[in-house]
Amino acid sequence: MTLDDPLATDEPDDFEADEIAPIETASQARSTARSDDSRRLPGRILALASVLPAVIAAAWVAGALPLLALHIYTPVPGTILGLAIAFVLARPVVRVTVAAADRFGDVPWWALIAVLGVVVLAGGVAFAHSAEDVLVRRDPGSYAMSATWLASHGTIHMPSHPQLFGPPNSDLVLASQGFYQQGSHIIPQFMTGVPVLLSIGGWLAGVSGVLHGNAVIGAFALLAFAGLATRLVGARWAPLAVLALAFVQPELDVMRATYSEPAGQLILLGGMAIVVDAFVAGELIPHLWPRRVSAQGNAPVVAPRVAAWGLFVGGLVLGLVFVVRIDAVADLFPLVPLFGWLAFHRVVGWRHFAGGLLLGLAFGGFDCLVLTYPYAQHVGPDLRAVGYGFAALVPVTFAFFVVARRRQLRETGVATPRERRANVIALVVTALVSVVTVGLAFLLVWAARKFRRVLPALAAAGAFVIGLFFFLRPHLMTMRANPASGGANYVEQVQRFLQMPVDATRSYYEQATRWLSWYFGWGTLALALIGACWLAYEQIAGRRRLWAPAFLVFFGTTTAVLLLPSITPDHPWADRRFVPVVLPGLVLFAIMAVASVVHIIASRSARAWSTDSGGVRVAMLGALQGAVAALAVLIVVMPVWTGSREVIYTKTEVGEPTLVHQVCSQLRPGDVVIAVGSRARSEWPGTMKVMCGTNVGYLDNDGDLTELAQIDTQVQADGGRLMLLAESANDKNAADFEAAWPDKPTASLITSEATHTLVTRPGKPTRFLTEMWLGEYKLGGS
Repeated sequence: MTLDDPLATDEPDDFEADEIAPIETASQARSTARSDDSRRLPGRILALASVLPAVIAAAWVAGALPLLALHIYTPVPGTILGLAIAFVLARPVVRVTVAAADRFGDVPWWALIAVLGVVVLAGGVAFAHSAEDVLVRRDPGSYAMSATWLASHGTIHMPSHPQLFGPPNSDLVLASQGFYQQGSHIIPQFMTGVPVLLSIGGWLAGVSGVLHGNAVIGAFALLAFAGLATRLVGARWAPLAVLALAFVQPELDVMRATYSEPAGQLILLGGMAIVVDAFVAGELIPHLWPRRVSAQGNAPVVAPRVAAWGLFVGGLVLGLVFVVRIDAVADLFPLVPLFGWLAFHRVVGWRHFAGGLLLGLAFGGFDCLVLTYPYAQHVGPDLRAVGYGFAALVPVTFAFFVVARRRQLRETGVATPRERRANVIALVVTALVSVVTVGLAFLLVWAARKFRRVLPALAAAGAFVIGLFFFLRPHLMTMRANPASGGANYVEQVQRFLQMPVDATRSYYEQATRWLSWYFGWGTLALALIGACWLAYEQIAGRRRLWAPAFLVFFGTTTAVLLLPSITPDHPWADRRFVPVVLPGLVLFAIMAVASVVHIIASRSARAWSTDSGGVRVAMLGALQGAVAALAVLIVVMPVWTGSREVIYTKTEVGEPTLVHQVCSQLRPGDVVIAVGSRARSEWPGTMKVMCGTNVGYLDNDGDLTELAQIDTQVQADGGRLMLLAESANDKNAADFEAAWPDKPTASLITSEATHTLVTRPGKPTRFLTEMWLGEYKLGGS
């Protein structure tokens, strides 16, 4: 049940014989219908606005994959196919969403306006302060350049043209940071979903449209979150929830730069909302919505078949998050037990749900194997770890299903021959998978039935112990990483820069909860833990089943991320790891804790009023209810403002597109560029390939004058010049060959980037100087 109706219960109505409503006239019925439609309108608007953008985004990336494989992802076929798939998927979604919206309680107009106001304000701030990352220093540069190339070429393949550099040369490198070489092409890093969505901005406004794209995608993600908060906690709490999420620093950071997290958040939260709507609209599971609303009789129930197709689309949207973020497949891992529970209870549409999810994951598999295979190889160990997890959890879930189903049939004595045969086959298969799994399943199912009354308390205690562990973890252990990894080398550099004790093996993962406290404060984290414990209790007790998919994903993924963040601990860059799932989950858990307390106070106040126990007590309870709500707002909102006030109006990497254009303007058709120095090698080849249309590479052994002379001979034969690119005067002067360098830098820029910290909250961006030197190679250098 939601908390908008403080008197709602999950018990059936008791109808008295004399409570018969008077017969309405036709005009009265029409007036009542119009009044109901007007009252339901804001709820329907918010419900549809929170899911349709996710459907369109998921449909767009699904339609783009075959076009990318054919190298024809251009505006006309991309738009037609994307919107056609979105139209097909939206039909069942609209039906289940509208039907479900009428069951979640009335949404006041002020709540809808407040949600839209926060979303528009956050999107506007992000749009006005969008970063201008076009150099590939970090992930945003790679995403921006991939999307820009895709928008103008219709393919992610970039021809490398190795023949322009002369005879084959083992020291010649045409790939660079953020880009892999595959055969005669260069392939951008990362999955294709984000470049596909950002390329829409590229079609409309070129590089500027790409750089501002995440402000729009992030705003829609906040809208999806507000819709999910309305469904799970209540419409009156949605503005507070979306306000807390919208202006927390990691959320702001990813909305202002070309990261993958906003698109992943949009598709994941939107897909989850569709699944909830399908369960509610089809009345597939009991105790999902307030008794009072469902008992009105004028809220239509969709046919189970339509609800099942709604589940299919919800699963498909959730699965397609894999096309956006390769690590998002791990976020879906906690849903496996839910499928076992749905199958055990024979919930209509569970096969549609599972089929849609698997189909969406299949799109991601196609992306990994066909379009971005070098990247999939690079993160292969992580993908295998997730695969091992699924390979372990699926048999365990299947074993629990079989054991519980056999016990149920034995107790009821009702089983058809077909069910008996299926049971025998399933048990044999399970036994073959693992005898230990079957034994564990028998033991736990027996324990669950034996200690049924204490299981909810045990679940709440388990959630509390997990949370307490993460709070105490910094005092219990010191986490370390592989010293041979690139991340360890970078940590050592940052330690030296910050004048910290140098220890390249430190991962600082034990501090993950403290990282969250920088932005939310310890009060909000404590509220989130209370909310998680309460929901764990309610879930096992058979109540609030509306929360089941969200609770499993939020709590399970948050536990996994806090345990092993799997990211270089350089802040604020590392904190984007929390954005897709952890931040929304913590906010919802915290708001749920507050809303539950307010709900209890409201219920006591209502009982006091109904029993005429005195106006003083009612007034005191009302004041207490308001005080609790006001205190909760301060606890949740103030740390968010404190954590982001220094960066909320800042803009990073300003001027980089202009810097690149100034360098490009010095090049002629047919020129070939060799980058010298570490920063020019890593940051510039991909960017110049995309924005200058120039072939760029570097030599592993750039002191070999013979190799450089061979390249120069080929370039001159083709009518071009061999140009040398350096990112500092030191790199230029350190080159072992002569070039016609200009007297002053070809282009220079003083800009800013997010600061670098390891153990303290990041603050204002730091300024730095970039000087680019472009000179023509001259044969015969020393």
